[in-house]
Amino acid sequence: MTESYSRTANLLGALALAMADLIREATEGPADGLAASEPAALVTLAHYPGQSILSLGRTLGLTHSGAVRLVGRMEQAGLIHRAAAGPGRTLALSLTGAGRAAADRVLARRQAAVEDVVGRLDASELDAADRLASRLLAGLTTDRRSARRLCRLCAEPVCTGPAGCPVDQAAGA
Repeated sequence: MTESYSRTANLLGALALAMADLIREATEGPADGLAASEPAALVTLAHYPGQSILSLGRTLGLTHSGAVRLVGRMEQAGLIHRAAAGPGRTLALSLTGAGRAAADRVLARRQAAVEDVVGRLDASELDAADRLASRLLAGLTTDRRSARRLCRLCAEPVCTGPAGCPVDQAAGA
C-alpha cells in the first residue's frame, strides 16, 4: 500500500463518519422525537411498505426482538400499523398518515444535511464525486438485502434519473 492509498482511505473514512454524524443529527432527536433506528425504519417502510418485522429488522441490522420492540414503539406513537399478511402469524407493516409525514420530514432533513456538504463542490468536482460514490456503493452491494441496508435512509427517488441507482444496478434490480 502506498502512502497516497492509505491517506485516501483515511480521508474517506473520516468523511463517511462525518456524514453519518450529520445525517444522525438531522434525522434523530427533538424535531420528531425519533431515535436510533426509527428514522431508517420510517424511510424503509415508505419505500417498501408491507414488509414483515423480520425483513425490517434485517434491513436495519436489528435482532428479531429488537425489531419487535421498535415496531411496538412506533405503533404506539401512531407512525405504523400492522395488518395480516396472509395465513399464519406474519404481519405486514405500513406507515400511517402521521408516519408518512414523519418519513417525508426525515428525508427532507437528511437531504438538506448532505446537500449542504456537497454544495461546497464545483461542477467538475460534483461529477467526479458522483462517479466515485457510485462506484464505491456498487462495490459494497452484494445482493438485494445489502442494497436495502445501504439505502435504508436514502432519498431513493433522487436516483431515478438517467444514471439510475448504482446500488440497485449492482443488486440486479
